[in-house]
Amino acid sequence: MSDQDLAALQRFLQGDSDAFDAIIERHYRNLRHYIFAMVGSEHDAEDLVHDVFIKVMRKADTFEPKFKVSTWLYRVARNTVLDFLKYEGRRKHQSLDAPIGPLSQGEAGNVFADLVPSSALESFELASKKELITLITRYIGELTDQRREALTLHYFQGLRYSEISDIVGVPEGTLKFRVFEAVREIKGKLLKACGMEAG
Repeated sequence: MSDQDLAALQRFLQGDSDAFDAIIERHYRNLRHYIFAMVGSEHDAEDLVHDVFIKVMRKADTFEPKFKVSTWLYRVARNTVLDFLKYEGRRKHQSLDAPIGPLSQGEAGNVFADLVPSSALESFELASKKELITLITRYIGELTDQRREALTLHYFQGLRYSEISDIVGVPEGTLKFRVFEAVREIKGKLLKACGMEAG
């Protein structure tokens, strides 16, 4: 995918305006999920993802080939989100009913293995999966911005710690710790919600 993105970017820089559409098609959904997880508003996420692609188009000639195009896109998205949150002067508050991107019903998949303790999963066996997803979504929304960002990029966007490090400018060890703490916090809250103690 990286080679396709780089080739599309090079074609765009050579005057093929349609080439940028391939980059948008490949990355729009994941960037929108990431932005939504950070700002908590569908409307704002939609506006911001458009801003990201406009910024990238305008600054395409500044791309540094030492990074992957996707890493560059996430860096631009992150900076756009940080500017938005700073301008808005508010911390994101997640709606309890709004799914965080890929954590919508039917897409939760492998996330349960790491985020949901097996004892808590058994308690929810009779409850709907949707209820469990709603709880996890709520708990992700309650994480600190740093933990939520690291968790979102690693689990839901599938990025490696080295890629996340390039995006946020934080050492890999720090990112691993943030993800570990985020998972631990969510597991503890789920166990408490099931009337169990974290152990």
